[in-house]
Amino acid sequence: MPDLITHLCSAQVVRRLCRLPLFPVFALGVILPDLISRPFHILFPSTFWFVEPLHSPFVCLLYCALASLIFVPAIRKVCFFSLSGGVALHLFLDSFQKQIGPMYYWLFPFSWKSWWFGFFWPEDALFFLPATVLITLLVSWMMKGKEIS
Repeated sequence: MPDLITHLCSAQVVRRLCRLPLFPVFALGVILPDLISRPFHILFPSTFWFVEPLHSPFVCLLYCALASLIFVPAIRKVCFFSLSGGVALHLFLDSFQKQIGPMYYWLFPFSWKSWWFGFFWPEDALFFLPATVLITLLVSWMMKGKEIS
């Protein structure tokens, strides 16, 4: 998986290229799948098969719906779509990495089939992190105040 900083950089680039009504909620959505599933992988490695489906689109939509209930009723719908958009960007970025074994169950609970594009290894994102941050800063600087309406 690209690291959390890479995910947040991607959110910032999307922010500069698109009009996002609640950017902090979108940014939370970008890191939410890792915040929910990765601590269990680290603290309790034997829970892998129980925790890995937390990184699938249908389950992510479920916890986006639950998380949107935290917000006041007037903005719940916008919060749900902002969280879901962030999660979609997260899963899209994750789909480009290679894996040694099965990792992403995109159609869970309907299928245990796992697939990805396999362009880079997860640790490669850390190697390119300085360039990622510089590109994000450059795009942010160039697009400052020019968000698409």
